[in-house]
Amino acid sequence: MQPQRLTDAARYTLVVWSRMFDWKNALVVVKPDNLIGWHRKGIKLFWRWKSRPGRPTLHPEIRALILRMARENPTWGQMRVAAELYLKLGILVSPRTVRKY
Repeated sequence: MQPQRLTDAARYTLVVWSRMFDWKNALVVVKPDNLIGWHRKGIKLFWRWKSRPGRPTLHPEIRALILRMARENPTWGQMRVAAELYLKLGILVSPRTVRKY
């Protein structure tokens, strides 16, 4: 969504407010220490989220499909099931993941 441009009324209101209050003091509301602290906290939260343990699990429908394929085709191994999923359905799954399920 694009930011909206100011209307003439909004510009007039800003001019009136700037005449009524000392706006230069309002520019220094946040101390640099607070800003650095907020930044550090945000970085810490980001990396905690980014480095959460484990791999994401497969969707239950894909797991059920793997089980069905293995049950209906007992001679296929994990490589063949993974290849069929990729070639026929475009689902990229590792053979080790197929073996897991």
